[in-house]
Amino acid sequence: MANEKALEALARIGGTEDWRAAFIRQLLAFEAEIKAPGVDVREELTGPLVDAMYDDDQVVRKTLSNGVTFEFLYRSKIARDFVMSQPEHPDHAWEPMTSRILVNLAKGAKQVVIGGAYFGDHAVLIAREIAGSGGVVHARTTATIMARLMAPVRAVTVSPGDRVRKGQVLVVLDSNDLAAGARAARSAALATEQESAAAAAERDAAEARLALAHASHNRIAALQARRSATAQELDEAVAALRSAEAGVAGAFARASQAALAPAITSACAAYSHDQSERRRR
Repeated sequence: MANEKALEALARIGGTEDWRAAFIRQLLAFEAEIKAPGVDVREELTGPLVDAMYDDDQVVRKTLSNGVTFEFLYRSKIARDFVMSQPEHPDHAWEPMTSRILVNLAKGAKQVVIGGAYFGDHAVLIAREIAGSGGVVHARTTATIMARLMAPVRAVTVSPGDRVRKGQVLVVLDSNDLAAGARAARSAALATEQESAAAAAERDAAEARLALAHASHNRIAALQARRSATAQELDEAVAALRSAEAGVAGAFARASQAALAPAITSACAAYSHDQSERRRR
């Protein structure tokens, strides 16, 4: 019970930005004051308390001394140390000496390739440094965006240099042709459903005719055995039975074919109007 209340209290503190900042300041003061030989205070005491205030999917914002604001997910010790950094508004996100050296080296550069930066801290700081002189920062790893369907591009919602989020819409495709295709697919699916129902009715009727042919054949065969029916009547009953059997086989085949048709045509209906805005990550 006590542990649950403690976690609830930490979550409540973490839900209010001012409370969270004040609590972290107190934890940092505790780290500076406490003397605990053999104890990793950050890892064993203060760090877990800060972790309890954040969710893995929570977007955290931290502003540097130069006004740059970072947005990141709280999913690592790097994130925790950045949140607990001193001063509260540092001039770097992570690896202060590396960040300062790289920013200094990039001064006046026109093209800079960045790879492996935590939170993009090096990239953001370098981009800020060289933007005034027309410099551009490039990622070492790039992604090629391709649509899985052919359609005219109606709008591009981002520009080079924009910050994007996972799942954000980057390109909007024209949905007119896609919507027409979806309507045609729905019409085809409806027609095949009607055909399937008609084929099933035909199958049921053929089975009924077969049952009647069986009964007629058995009756004529019994009469002919007692010499009460002619051979011609028996032959006609046998022929009617065979015809009914063939009719049932054909009706079953048509019903099976009709049942498969909706599954084939419904694949076209996947390109609906709602899917015209393709999400690219």
